[in-house]
Amino acid sequence: MGKAKVDLVPSTLNLAGAEMELAGKVGREMLLREAIAPVCRKYDFILIDPLPSLGLFTLNALAAADSVVVPLQTRAYAFKAMPKLEATINLVRKLNPGLSIGGIVCTLSDRRTNFSQVVEQQIRTKYEDLVFQTVILMSVKLAKSPASGTPISIYAPDSAGDKAYAALAEEVEGHYGR
Repeated sequence: MGKAKVDLVPSTLNLAGAEMELAGKVGREMLLREAIAPVCRKYDFILIDPLPSLGLFTLNALAAADSVVVPLQTRAYAFKAMPKLEATINLVRKLNPGLSIGGIVCTLSDRRTNFSQVVEQQIRTKYEDLVFQTVILMSVKLAKSPASGTPISIYAPDSAGDKAYAALAEEVEGHYGR
């Protein structure tokens, strides 16, 4: 994969109060979809990374998305929570009928433990072709990267985490046929 042009729209602290302000608006679930509609054709991909909650911002992200890439920790509780996410996606399909799970990425995998490997195998067995081959392993550098406010590709270039995310980016690009 060559160098790509990337536009980034980060959130700010100003966004913190927006959810309360938007709560009373008509059509509040579709605001993000409407906001990005004019620029969608300019991009091969638009990645939306909402908080791991089911608040208004996540609902907007799901209503605006074509598909969802689920980062799923190789932990029992995370795996057991997947049916709740699937149920939420089914509910959001009333707003966005084309929404689907586009892929699942096994994350925070600790290959030193049998348990992590067992959970990963359960994920692969249940979700089959939806699970990407790339696995994001647990690593200190990956944990420190967000705390430094720097992406892993800059914080620790050529680290195992950097290589894993680069491999995932290629796999996602290949999966979506672009």
